[in-house]
Amino acid sequence: MTRDLLDTSKRDAGLDAVRGLAILMVLCTHYFRFSPDTWLWAALNSVFKSSWLGVDLFFSLSGFLITRILIQSREQEHYFRNFYARRALRIFPAYYLYLIFVFFLFENFELAVSAAELQPWKWPLLCYVQNIVMTIDGTHMPWRGLDHLWSLAVEEQFYLFWPLVVFMSPTRLLPRICIALIALAWICKFVLLAATWKFAAYGFTVSRLDALAAGAWIACWTCSRQSPSDSLPRYARIASFLAALFLTVHFVRGRGLGLTTASNIALITSAASLAFAGLIYLVASGNDYPAVKRLFDSRGLRFLGRYSYGLYLIHIAWAELALPAVQRWLESTTGLGDNWVLLISGIAVISLAIVNAVVLYHVYEAPILSLKKFFPQPTPSRLALSRSNSETAVRP
Repeated sequence: MTRDLLDTSKRDAGLDAVRGLAILMVLCTHYFRFSPDTWLWAALNSVFKSSWLGVDLFFSLSGFLITRILIQSREQEHYFRNFYARRALRIFPAYYLYLIFVFFLFENFELAVSAAELQPWKWPLLCYVQNIVMTIDGTHMPWRGLDHLWSLAVEEQFYLFWPLVVFMSPTRLLPRICIALIALAWICKFVLLAATWKFAAYGFTVSRLDALAAGAWIACWTCSRQSPSDSLPRYARIASFLAALFLTVHFVRGRGLGLTTASNIALITSAASLAFAGLIYLVASGNDYPAVKRLFDSRGLRFLGRYSYGLYLIHIAWAELALPAVQRWLESTTGLGDNWVLLISGIAVISLAIVNAVVLYHVYEAPILSLKKFFPQPTPSRLALSRSNSETAVRP
């Protein structure tokens, strides 16, 4: 195995583009719903209503990146301290600033939802357990601008136990643990469906471990490759291809991948976990797949990827607070049809949200992120490389 295969000290432009694709998908599904009165609008509507899978792409990418970092650093000093400190610096400041903004907004202005309705959610949101409360109660947030934060709770809960699993597991065992977690997630989804807990199959942490673990499995394979020419095992390639084929057929037959029945959601998310893991492998392999590399060599996607976290936090707040006003203004001042009003207003408000995310990052997040220098992310050591090589006689 070469040092480059394990080194994560530099930003990967291709993976930044994958992150950009994920946030673009999320933006499209939350901003655009067209009347399918022509084939073009119908096609766009089918694509955009399927774009909720951007969250699943985020999960797979997080599983990959976090696991790669953990494998790289587990032979280093301060393994747990550095990991959790760096995660806290990246995630907490923007998240808690957003919560402060939301609760200040509802406590000081008369909006459609009262501050009293949000009050019971304050501690679940602060403690990253809102998805568990939503699962137990079978409800959503009173305000849509907080609803999407369930996915961040899933990731935070994953971060609590996964570093210990990686630290304690031999290299040859870790991929098998990933496969076991994928199976556990699938079992959990269908058990919860049998109990008619629809949201639980979508938002419960155990139910979403398949996407995170599939990305983690790809990280295990990437870090165990003896040379860049090593290809993904045949069974993994077949599984990823069949999952992508299933999603394609389901998309064509259903004219989109909508969040409809609970069983539909479970099947789609299960297939997406494998398909997106395959995509991440292709992108992470870089020069091995030049066509894929060119496809994800997009400055626009890389730009969105860089600011995707802040943009994810704030994008629905912009949709809730600004989008209706822009739509009303366009309707009253132009003779455009409904679909064009939706398209233009969506693009305008997304642009404002992007500007907001860029300012948030450079003015607020970046100075805090500079503190990461006190918790360095180590480069692969000779000891880590030799241990990985010696333990990968049995391939993932």
